[in-house]
Parts: sequence; structure tokens; C-alpha cells
Amino acid sequence: MVWFLICLVLLIAAIVAYFIIKNKNFNNDLEAALRRNHFSNKYKVYDMGSSNIHLVQDCTQDKLGLIDEKSSKFITKLYSGFTVGDCISDNKSLVAIDHDRQDVFIIKKSSNNLSTRFFNKDQIVSAEINEVTDKKTKVLTKVNRGSQLAGAVIGNALAGGAGLIVGGVTASKTSTTKEKEYVNKVELKLNVEDTRDPIVTIELLELRVKKDSMMHRNALKKAEYWNGIFKALIHMSK
Repeated sequence: MVWFLICLVLLIAAIVAYFIIKNKNFNNDLEAALRRNHFSNKYKVYDMGSSNIHLVQDCTQDKLGLIDEKSSKFITKLYSGFTVGDCISDNKSLVAIDHDRQDVFIIKKSSNNLSTRFFNKDQIVSAEINEVTDKKTKVLTKVNRGSQLAGAVIGNALAGGAGLIVGGVTASKTSTTKEKEYVNKVELKLNVEDTRDPIVTIELLELRVKKDSMMHRNALKKAEYWNGIFKALIHMSK
């Protein structure tokens, strides 16, 4: 038992040391890449989930860089005319919003490809929030360019035709069933004007958890926020 605890402590120490060294190496490579590309000392890094892809935004210049940790260049692409106001991502996709320009920047990663695309608000066709349980997949809320449709909403509450998740962050108190329901996934799905790749999906929750648990409710809070952003963009495009 003692040897097991010693081995466990050593393993944890090795893992912590690995991540400390990895983070230090990343910061050193980033600083060198920023200097090469004439970034200022004020910047912000946005992670694409736990992948090796990141965005770096120069906070004083109109400059945005795409970081690939596995590339010798490190910062592989530079962009201008876009300022990240908000960003959401998982390991396969990243969606960033420029609030002032009302534009959207999308990164998608596959096994052998990394694509980057810019869209204005007029090119967003629809946005929806889906929830996957053990029994079914349901649309919590959906907004289209031509019309706004609210689907089955958590908490059995709808905000008229506005499509907002009203009961999404409140645990249900009226359930009469004794069987506890589980949620496997909460996702944001965008449809954009691109016939080659029209669908972008961001997993807000990809873990089997109890319905109305803290993780589930946090995912719904994030879903409600991003649903509101895309609803506003679609509304302003009319």
C-alpha cells in the first residue's frame, strides 16, 4: 500500500511537471513568434478546446494570428480587419465574433485539414441549440433568417416566438417521474452560406451527466448566451 501511494505521488508529480514544461515552451515559442510578426506586448490567446490550435489577438493593433503548435512557423496565418469580442470552441471547431463589425470567424479542424472562413451577419442562415438524452435528440431553440422558431425548451417554458431559453438554467421542480434523466450532449449548430461546408457544430457539453446538474445547467447558460448572439445577428441582417 505504501509503495502504491509513493508511485501515485510520483506519477502525479511527473504529470504536473510535464504540463509546466509544456506551458513554458509554448509561451517561449509564442513570444518569439509574436516578435517575428510585429505583435505588440498586449495580446490575448484563445484556445481551440484542448487542441494545438489557438488564436492570438493583438490588443493594440488590428491583427489576428492563427497558432499551430506543431508548425515550425508557429503563427501560420495573419489576418486584419477582425477583432475577437467573444469566442467559443471545442476540439474540432472555433467560432469567434467581432461585435463591432458584426462578423463571424470560423475555424474547423479535421484529421488532415484546417480551414478558416469569415462570414458577415447576412451569411448566417440559422442557429440552433440541440440536446441529446438517452431517449432522443431535441431542438431546444432555433432561429432562422426568415423566421424564428423556438423548439422544446428546458423547463417547459417558451419566450413566445423569441426563441430564448427561459427555463434552461432552472432545475425542474414539477417532474413526477422517479427515473432520473441523463443528458449526453448539448451542442450549438450553425448553418452558413457555404455549399462546400455549410454546417458548424460546437459541443458545449459532451459528457453523460444528470439532467439539471451543475454541468448541464452551465452548458445551457452558455447555449442561451450564444443563441442570443446569433439571434441578434440574424435579426440585424433583415
